[in-house]
Amino acid sequence: MNRINPIYILLLLVILFSFFYFKSVNAKEELSATKDEYKEILKMANELSSLKNIYDNKAVQKASLQRILKSSKIDVIQQEKKDSILLRVDNMDYSSLNILMDRVLNGSFNITTLEIKKISDENANLQMEIKW
Repeated sequence: MNRINPIYILLLLVILFSFFYFKSVNAKEELSATKDEYKEILKMANELSSLKNIYDNKAVQKASLQRILKSSKIDVIQQEKKDSILLRVDNMDYSSLNILMDRVLNGSFNITTLEIKKISDENANLQMEIKW
């Protein structure tokens, strides 16, 4: 019977050890990449949750819009629909328009349509639809 040479056994062990070592290094890299992806997804989920809380609350949006419209002291024609409100202002001067648009655009409103038509050098018409 032939005996197995100890050098072959040692060589086999070295090969197996190097194979498992490189596999474990690769697994660590994959784990690190997965952890980074998980942190990024968790951060995005938190952002989406906070945005949903801001844009989903109809009562807060309505109250905020009414507060803006009352403070602007402009005659606004409001047509409320089931899931939106249509605001229309005729013959509005540009400074009032600028103030109103600044307040509305800085708020958390879902503006679906916005139309501004120039009437003269100082006045314009505004039509805007805000969805709840």
